Amino acid sequence: LKRPREQLLSPADPAPLACFRIAWVVLMLLESMALLNLSATLFHPNLFHFTFTGFSWVRPLPELWMVELEIYAMALAAAAIALGIGTRPACLLFAAGYAHFLFSEAANYNNHYYLIILITFLLGLTRSDETHSLRAHFRKKRKADAAQPAPVPFWNYGILRLQVIIVYLYAAIAKISH
Repeated sequence: LKRPREQLLSPADPAPLACFRIAWVVLMLLESMALLNLSATLFHPNLFHFTFTGFSWVRPLPELWMVELEIYAMALAAAAIALGIGTRPACLLFAAGYAHFLFSEAANYNNHYYLIILITFLLGLTRSDETHSLRAHFRKKRKADAAQPAPVPFWNYGILRLQVIIVYLYAAIAKISH
């Protein structure tokens, strides 16, 4: 049995992580389009907005076109993540934009929104763009000997798995109690 540190740093195949990145971002593109459909009714500037405790300073953008612009920026960030170019800043931009939508309107609360923010943020910490990405394609063109993608540390998988386990464990515990 390996020590935890050795296990977390052991090399792993980057392809499943890249496939997860692409699948996740396709879902986030669909989520962005759903937000775009909701924006006119949910984030209208003349409506009263409920806020989360401690987040009353987070407000929807003042004009509806600015809300739509933010959603398009999130969709553009999601496309960049899917293509694997500028993945880390794009993950941060998408997670920040989605967090803004979550914290600016408490009436639209869904506990999975936290998971979307966390997974996207954590995806930006991983090396999910090591293969099946434009970044890897351009790196391969520069280096003729880089035919095989470099392995990623196993913690790249572990951090995403742990987050999903934590969220669903707490959800299961909450459902046990009446």
